[in-house]
Amino acid sequence: MQSMDLNLLVTLDHLLREVSVTETARRMGLSASAVSRALDRLRETTGDPLLVRAGRRLVLTARAEAMRERVEQVVEDAQTTLRGGAEVPAEGPARTFVIRSSDLAAALTAPLAAKIHADAPRIRLCFISEGDSDEEALRDGRIHLELGDLEIKAPEMRVRRLFRDRWVGVVRKGHPLSKGNVTKRRFAAHAHVGLRRAGPSALERALRAHRIERDVPLILPNHHAAIAVAAQSDFVAVVPEYLVEHVMPTLGVHIFRLPFEVPPLVVSQAWHPRFDADPTHRWLRTRVQEVCSSLER
Repeated sequence: MQSMDLNLLVTLDHLLREVSVTETARRMGLSASAVSRALDRLRETTGDPLLVRAGRRLVLTARAEAMRERVEQVVEDAQTTLRGGAEVPAEGPARTFVIRSSDLAAALTAPLAAKIHADAPRIRLCFISEGDSDEEALRDGRIHLELGDLEIKAPEMRVRRLFRDRWVGVVRKGHPLSKGNVTKRRFAAHAHVGLRRAGPSALERALRAHRIERDVPLILPNHHAAIAVAAQSDFVAVVPEYLVEHVMPTLGVHIFRLPFEVPPLVVSQAWHPRFDADPTHRWLRTRVQEVCSSLER
């Protein structure tokens, strides 16, 4: 790859998010021809077409998809540096941030709250449950930050990965699956706890791919409830490993490796671009990233 003109990074960031020359030009206040010329230079520099035609629309190449998150991070870091960082003094103005969070982000709540209170005691965090995914609440500023296993569809939203984790099986001590090798047949032979979701989860897609059919007579609202039920019954739960280790370690459950491959859980934070230049919001996002650094698998 040739040396990168750093002035092109912002254009690349917009192109990777908008997947449109016209929309990138509109957002940057440039002409479409200027953005097209920049795209040509980016293609020459990276040795990759980046955006390609798929019928009447453009789509990202595999290389472009792979670099999108990193480019966004580099641009944000550069903006933070040029603006003099994102430090919020302890005597700063009082402010409340509304954070929508799934139970997957529960491990962050206590350490994040402690860190925020110690560094900026006038900042208040208001956590609300995930509920139905409503991207309009992010758009209009009713929610300042969202944490969880996110499937954000709006292209303008900022999404930053926080950490990845493994899925594991959980049963009570003394359960038949706590002894011996857990095969697909043994795994499927026991009753399981399911979770209420709007669509198929990564676990369900993996089960279908491996042709494993589970008996799921109980549906629960979150992973915490699933772990608690598994600890006190013969039900099997499949949950992120960190939840058992960091949030509910005292239940004394048995953890076992799943007998099939499941894509790792990815917990991210998301926000609307309206908060990109907000120093306090940027400071909060950095604190979230710091707290999550120890959870990466």
